[in-house]
Amino acid sequence: MPVGLDNLQKEIWNKLKGKINPRTKKPYTESDAWAIATSQWKKSGRQLAFCLDENYEPEEDLLMNAIKELEEI
Repeated sequence: MPVGLDNLQKEIWNKLKGKINPRTKKPYTESDAWAIATSQWKKSGRQLAFCLDENYEPEEDLLMNAIKELEEI
């Protein structure tokens, strides 16, 4: 798993914890966060390849795009 994707998922999960999914009327799950992170990662044009840089921080625009997508739901 790319380190950047893992970091992006963690950030998204931190934002979603305890919030209710408006579509399902249920709390968001960690797998929801993975789905959103993977979707944003693919939309950004990044390949799902292994990344060796453990200090990689996900780009702010990926996180912001994920948040905007959630707000549109």
